[in-house]
Amino acid sequence: MITAPGVSRIPGQIPYGLGLEHDVTNKTIEQLLDEALDAFEDPATTVTSLVRRALRIATKRQDYLAVIRLTFETMDLTAAGKPDNPALEGARANLVALLGADVAGQAYTKIAERHIRDRSSADGKMNGLSIAQVEAQRQNIVEVIDAYRQEPTNMTPIDTYFVVRDRENGIAKIMPMRQDLDMIVERVRQAAHDVLLDTERQLAAGQRRPTVFERGQEYVRQSLGARAPGALEKFDAAEAALEDGTPESLAHALTSCRRMITSLADALYPATGDVIVGPDGRARTMSDDAYRNRLLQFAIEQLGNSTHRRLIEEALRSLGERLKRLGELSSKGVHGEVSRVEAETCLMWTYLTAADFLRIADGTSVGAGAPAPPADPT
Repeated sequence: MITAPGVSRIPGQIPYGLGLEHDVTNKTIEQLLDEALDAFEDPATTVTSLVRRALRIATKRQDYLAVIRLTFETMDLTAAGKPDNPALEGARANLVALLGADVAGQAYTKIAERHIRDRSSADGKMNGLSIAQVEAQRQNIVEVIDAYRQEPTNMTPIDTYFVVRDRENGIAKIMPMRQDLDMIVERVRQAAHDVLLDTERQLAAGQRRPTVFERGQEYVRQSLGARAPGALEKFDAAEAALEDGTPESLAHALTSCRRMITSLADALYPATGDVIVGPDGRARTMSDDAYRNRLLQFAIEQLGNSTHRRLIEEALRSLGERLKRLGELSSKGVHGEVSRVEAETCLMWTYLTAADFLRIADGTSVGAGAPAPPADPT
């Protein structure tokens, strides 16, 4: 994955992005989008709330570019030590799976530079506080200014003169800070609004998946066509079943997703029947039905020459978790009724998982590193 020094570059490090099947409100993305855009018209709604609404929608859509952009706004980058945000790291890892490390690194850098510009004041200093902290800081300044502006009472004219003079001097000193914070808050507000409008535009055009997935799908199709044509056929079958949209077709879409990953395992690491102990100490059988074991062993052998033992173990854990979650979701096509949201989620997660292993196969999972989240230079 894209990293700063000292950060793991293993693809699939954090299985982030399931979001859709875990939403307990049962609201559609369209409903959440309408509510979020309406909230912009309410002057009582904080920008922090607007950012969180936009971030929730981006997470549900698995729009990793928007997730990264908005997550930056929720983070306090002034704290000591490397920022630790699983949502950011997971989105970044999935971005690598879809776009490759080099292209993903460029996209990440572009987003980070936009964040720095939006958070920079007129004198070039960056405010690294979270948007919630920025709004709280601005409110404190507003209260101080209001206190300064209260008319003095029960004073002599000369005392009143000096109080008013000191008050105006105090306001003059603090007003530039207020203006900087106002500017930052408005920029962040606009960034959240831009994300929502872009989502609305995509949905209105019939684009159910975010643009980054469209780009990733092209890579998956081309790579599968070259390495695992049988898996590509099953991928196409899943797409067609999803498009049909009947309950039977949606169940078939999930089944095709499972078969696609199995077919990919057959192409990348055919069954041998051997039992192999991995660097994590677990014995795995390379049997025909153990497609997860075979994919994990493929990753071990491909990454083993270029990564440390600890990173391989971390990759096994995260890739294994991704395969497990995908298996659980795709199995619902056999054992229960499937919703369109579940089918869409399963399909997106299938080619995310496929992209992880295909990038390992062609060496594009590790490339030019990207910077860590933008630090507060002050």
